[in-house]
Amino acid sequence: MKLIGSFVSSKISSANPTTQKEKKMFKKYIKPLSTAWWSGAIPLVSGLVKGTESLHDLQNIVQTIDALSGGMPAVNMILFGAGVIGLRGKDG
Repeated sequence: MKLIGSFVSSKISSANPTTQKEKKMFKKYIKPLSTAWWSGAIPLVSGLVKGTESLHDLQNIVQTIDALSGGMPAVNMILFGAGVIGLRGKDG
């Protein structure tokens, strides 16, 4: 049980950056003032909303996302968004 508790607490603490290395990685990828970051974050979040349609009751929003994206599958939107954010982080 202690092993599971330490694993869970490590995952919770990694969501809130505490060490210098974690803060540096957080600042590297999360840049809300960057246009490139937003061009990756919007498809990523849209793909997550579209992909989890069966878990929530937001059919109007999903239909709007589907119309705006031209019927692009949710997995492609998620991968595109994550790729753009990753390239943005690689750029510095």
